[in-house]
Amino acid sequence: MGYLVAVDSGHGMETPGKRTPAIPEDWFGRKKGECIHEKEFNKPAAEYLITALKRSGFDTINVSPGTTDIPLKDRYAAANSAKADIFVSKHYNASMGKWGGANGIETIISQYASDQSKKLAQLVQAELVQAHKRTDRGVKIDFAYFGINIAVLYHTGMPAILTESGFMDNLKEAKTMLDPEFQKADAEATCRGICKYFGIAYIP
Repeated sequence: MGYLVAVDSGHGMETPGKRTPAIPEDWFGRKKGECIHEKEFNKPAAEYLITALKRSGFDTINVSPGTTDIPLKDRYAAANSAKADIFVSKHYNASMGKWGGANGIETIISQYASDQSKKLAQLVQAELVQAHKRTDRGVKIDFAYFGINIAVLYHTGMPAILTESGFMDNLKEAKTMLDPEFQKADAEATCRGICKYFGIAYIP
């Protein structure tokens, strides 16, 4: 039996605030003045990750399929019930909610994270930074950084991480959210980090 990875694609399309400011020009079929929702990156990146993981021999469970906002309790309960070996949540960051200069990649863990969670976070963070050539913001502790315990990190009964692949209120980084090649590169980098964590050969 292979390792089981629980994959979470973050917020829903309807979740307040989880979107770019109005874009200043047409991108990937999106018109000037529209917004890009975080889910429009998270969902395909998570689905590409599931494909990459299966190719490399993992079993997977998608704890937030579709485009609606699945309750956090349902996500971590599904992972716990399935006895997943790790939990990985894919996200895209935001700073001020208006176009600004915050940039880079970070991976979040619980303030109560195990050494295994820390190891997983460090390996995935390194692969994402190398793949995207963006600022390495490092591994961050949820409570120290946000002042809260992130539910899907705190209540999961296995090593758990949350990745932030860029800032959706940074003009340059927001442009890649809808780019399938960026999404695929993100998924493959995440998969490589997971493979290193388990000591399993990554299959391109």
